[in-house]
Amino acid sequence: MSLYVRRVVTGHDENGRARVIIDEISKTVVSRRPGQESTVVWATDHMPPRLGDDRDISPEIETTTIDNGIVFRIGKFSPGVAARVHRTAAIDYAAIISGEIAMELERIARTGEPVPGQTEGAAFTVFSNPIIDRDGRVAFWAGYESGAGDGGLYVYQDGMVERVLDDNPANTGEVPGADDGDYFGDFEITADGDAPGFSWGIGDRLIISAETRGPSRTNGIYRWRASDGAMKRRRLCTVSPRLLARRLEPGEATASLTLSSKASFGSCSGNWSSKSGI
Repeated sequence: MSLYVRRVVTGHDENGRARVIIDEISKTVVSRRPGQESTVVWATDHMPPRLGDDRDISPEIETTTIDNGIVFRIGKFSPGVAARVHRTAAIDYAAIISGEIAMELERIARTGEPVPGQTEGAAFTVFSNPIIDRDGRVAFWAGYESGAGDGGLYVYQDGMVERVLDDNPANTGEVPGADDGDYFGDFEITADGDAPGFSWGIGDRLIISAETRGPSRTNGIYRWRASDGAMKRRRLCTVSPRLLARRLEPGEATASLTLSSKASFGSCSGNWSSKSGI
């Protein structure tokens, strides 16, 4: 290995005075592919970090990110190193200490491109703000033209965009727990890109609030599973479920989505949480 990084970590003694607790050449240097080396110089497994915690967990870090934590990593990329494309549900900060490097971004979809599940000639025209789950799946509402219907919900995973649902009137019988003549409909994307009505739940589950069209007009809350595409209705609503979850206030944090029928769903039946059976 040719990456040498000196790391100096300070802490406090029993009297609260600053002291050096680690001063060494980093021992956690690894190479994941030819021409690349990296080392984790410090990491924490709490958010916010515990300021009195001097545990050094850097030798234990084997993944790009860790749940509810921070990873400080220094890397070296030699000329000709193979590119690596990755997606993480994390905020990454990158600083170039020396030299230069090119960054390639993975494009998910853009206007004018074909729409999955639509006839030839249908093209995307507008997108909502996307949401990403902890495994890098990206969900977004999109409008389109020259197709059947006007818009739908899509998920990007494993390098492909796939249709979850759309408002194509021909797709009757796709609404779980509804009349055979019902179909999903009435999707709106505002000028600022906001399109409430979907959020990632636990595991690979996408939670969706949607209106329907057809004989019964059974609006509801639905669960779509990314692993097999299975759709299931979780709650029946007698009015339009316009918002899936309220925005978090500053300083407020939650590890999973909690839904309240009174706060967000009008007359959807029952109070429930994504932690319990969604």
